[in-house]
Amino acid sequence: YSPELAKRVYHLGKPSFTDSVSTASLAVMQNGERNFNFNRHFFDSLNQHEMAFVILHETLHYAFCHPFRCQDRSPALWNIACDLVVNTFLLEKVGFANIASSEFRRFLESAITFENLNIAPVSHRLNLTAEEVYDLLAKRPKLLKKNSICLNACDDHQWSGNGQDETEGAG
Repeated sequence: YSPELAKRVYHLGKPSFTDSVSTASLAVMQNGERNFNFNRHFFDSLNQHEMAFVILHETLHYAFCHPFRCQDRSPALWNIACDLVVNTFLLEKVGFANIASSEFRRFLESAITFENLNIAPVSHRLNLTAEEVYDLLAKRPKLLKKNSICLNACDDHQWSGNGQDETEGAG
């Protein structure tokens, strides 16, 4: 995908398998230590495109410093905003939008994407920060409530935003 992104993936470290998450997560501790976790059942259910997407999704949350930028925002809404930013980057900049396999298309049908949560014009989506997306989501609670039931994150988020251990996942 890119040498810089590959380097970021490498620095996440070897993933561990755990039942403590339902999908995948990246825990970033105050000391900077990272714990990259996968649920074994979820891991085994992914094809090669989905696996690459989830791993790069986690990597971008870390590269974009999402676990550290939540501040006093609602963690649930912040998670969705961050997933929209990351998934848009993966689809448009990395090229996952060009994958035509039916399995990957089904994977994206319930993913947190702007196609499934239409809150911004197509021409602006790639340039939005997580903070800007958060503000857009906060202005449209009915849309979010209506669509969130059918959307699935591809990771588990548990960002506290309070300076304690910060845990992030992929979506």
